[in-house]
Amino acid sequence: MKLSKFFVQSTNDRVAGFAGHRAALFGALQVKGAIALRFHVFALGSAAARAAAHGSYSTK
Repeated sequence: MKLSKFFVQSTNDRVAGFAGHRAALFGALQVKGAIALRFHVFALGSAAARAAAHGSYSTK
């Protein structure tokens, strides 16, 4: 009785650990993606600003 209860408990812990690990991995990927996206938008924005500044300077 005790042994089967322990086995069930350890299996539940293993499943919970796996689910937690997957959630942590997914969360880390989401954060990485958000940072990459923000950097990409920032790079695009600064490139557009530089092009606009360059264009305004060249027309003067």
